[in-house]
Amino acid sequence: MENENNDAKEKVCFVVMGFGKKTDPKTGKLLNLDATYNEIIKPAVEGLGIKCIRADEVNHSGVIDKEMYRLLLSADIVVADISTSNANAIYELGVRHALKKNTTIIMSEKSGVLHFDLNHVATIQYEHLGEDIGCSEARKITFRLTELLKATLATNVVDSPVYTYMPNLNVPHLTSEEVERLVEESIEAEREWGYIFGSAEIALKNKKFSEAKDLYQTALEIRPGDDYLIQRLTLCTYKSELPSITMACMNAMVVLSSLNPDESNDPETTGLAGAIHKNIWRDTNKVEFLDKAIAFYNRGFTIKKDYYNGENLAICFLEKSGALKAAGAQDRDSYVYEYSAKKTFEAIAEITDKIIDSDNFDERSDRKWVYASAARAAEYLGDPRHQLYAEEFKSLSDGSWDLDTFNNNSVSVMVANQE
Repeated sequence: MENENNDAKEKVCFVVMGFGKKTDPKTGKLLNLDATYNEIIKPAVEGLGIKCIRADEVNHSGVIDKEMYRLLLSADIVVADISTSNANAIYELGVRHALKKNTTIIMSEKSGVLHFDLNHVATIQYEHLGEDIGCSEARKITFRLTELLKATLATNVVDSPVYTYMPNLNVPHLTSEEVERLVEESIEAEREWGYIFGSAEIALKNKKFSEAKDLYQTALEIRPGDDYLIQRLTLCTYKSELPSITMACMNAMVVLSSLNPDESNDPETTGLAGAIHKNIWRDTNKVEFLDKAIAFYNRGFTIKKDYYNGENLAICFLEKSGALKAAGAQDRDSYVYEYSAKKTFEAIAEITDKIIDSDNFDERSDRKWVYASAARAAEYLGDPRHQLYAEEFKSLSDGSWDLDTFNNNSVSVMVANQE
């Protein structure tokens, strides 16, 4: 048994997947791929005494290079998570199938699709709750992955479509010295990346927005074009309010422009674009920015039924009604926006009530934001539960910018301002 464990400790698992929070373009579902890696894949792999290396820990150039190809060839086993139809992950999976006959496992979030002819390959599907994975789901899938890893390593069954249909191909090989060097470099890259990204998240949580901005910018230089990093950089750029609220928002919009917010259906992108224009409206009182905020939030809510976009859409409707009243518009013009706010809040209440009443709600990582939107909807609709929801939100708040955001969306204050 001791020799078996020693052999296992020398094995390497290369994990091919995205990182951070990604939106599935097909479903609009926001997935925390870091949670998939840290709560399922890494525990399963390391539980078997196998070294676990993630793709983003190897390549810091944003392109697939020689080191990536070498690991795709040399790894004893590859786990490829192709959730959100990640282009790099799918391409790297194809390379692995071309280089290795077997020991490749495919994973995907269940709302996604398995591309091409992959249904006969060893696959695991799992479920995200909100943007994260619940504890029970993580335990269940970790166990399934562990068993599949053991079975895959114990057999020589061909799982590559390439070698299935072309069985006489010769598999290339690397020397043990080359493999050892790759592993050492990957471990060092993991430490470097973890420090930069972790420091950025901590700075943002502590409302050190300028510091977070610099760190996310550094992270983007390592991972150029990553949606999640662009969104985080956008967030801390406008929240820094430097050199002024409006200028910070303008700068944030420049950052976000690479995600094409005018056409994007990603709720996170539309929500950020809406927040930027809402803040400019509040700072300048120029109604065209409020109209733009309404357009962004409306797309995020109408297409994806995202409760956050919906909450802010309703609030912007109330602010537009107030702006019309202040400008001396006829009552019927302002009433249209008040009615739209009411109908939107009713829809939000229905969405959030369904989420809160679901069996796995306690395992969702976005519970505080669900409670925040539920509280605002209940407050406007006169539902006495708004106090309960507000307290639930505050109990889950980490005391950072999340509480500021909640307080800035006070419906009672906005309604009072219109009277």
